[in-house]
Amino acid sequence: MKRHLLIIAFMLIITAAASGAEPVGRTVEISRPFTKVYDSLSTYFSPDSMHDFQVLTESKSKSEGELVAKRTITDPIKWREMTYCKVPALQMLDTLKEGDVTVTVKINGANSNSTYVTVTPDFEGTYEFAGSSHTQQCQSSGTLEKDILLGAGAAQTDLH
Repeated sequence: MKRHLLIIAFMLIITAAASGAEPVGRTVEISRPFTKVYDSLSTYFSPDSMHDFQVLTESKSKSEGELVAKRTITDPIKWREMTYCKVPALQMLDTLKEGDVTVTVKINGANSNSTYVTVTPDFEGTYEFAGSSHTQQCQSSGTLEKDILLGAGAAQTDLH
């Protein structure tokens, strides 16, 4: 019985610690040269693409690059596919007004045919009920990271 109480206490501590956690990035090694990966990501985030991101900052050197882009989502189904938002019980009836995701993508050329890409999303949803609204940090489901990494040229087998 004491063991079960210890496990429950431990799980509560982990849950409490995770609720205030910073966004976590996902890194994958892609078997492509840095310039090809960077170009693919630039295309992924371009205004002409179907991904609806607006590039906020972009930097590139010979073997390193970073893209920061933002997207606003108003479709609650699409938002739920990408995130999990833990809301207090009193706010369970609130509906999504809009969700913002800011994604930071870091690209590092490891050698002539290998590039590391790290995708770190930051999700924030604005919910409302009866004229009042609140903003909630949300956790990624991993769907967006996988999509961006596939756009960079990652193999499907590297994403499991």
